Amino acid sequence: MKKFKFPLEKLRGLRQVRLEMVQAQMMALLAERSALEQRQLMLDRQELNARDELRVKRELGFEELSAMEGFRRWAELERERMRRSALQLNERVEDQRKALLEARRDVEALNRLRDRKLTGWRQEVDQEMESTVAELVIARWRREGGAA
Repeated sequence: MKKFKFPLEKLRGLRQVRLEMVQAQMMALLAERSALEQRQLMLDRQELNARDELRVKRELGFEELSAMEGFRRWAELERERMRRSALQLNERVEDQRKALLEARRDVEALNRLRDRKLTGWRQEVDQEMESTVAELVIARWRREGGAA
């Protein structure tokens, strides 16, 4: 009996490697998005802490008010920059999600084809084995019948 060999095994392997690469890229994008969300939360906390400090003080000097206003403007610009980054990142995540689905479909299609071919091969092997057993039974029967 010949060993099962899937003619598209190299292509299946390449598609599997591509799928793993696309998955790794998706994980990197998700980690980047998580880091951005953490930076946004930290900025919110810093701004809240600065406001709380101002509320506690009874008298505020020009320098403190000016510093707070500068921080507020910077935080606003930073928040807008992060918002734009988040939008771009979400687009990249969506594109990567589509690429991931396509890569999975490609691998799954070849896996299904391989499974069908393997099933056919097994049926052929089973038929070959049944045929061989039948021939052996007939040969033995003839031999035993011929000797009697």
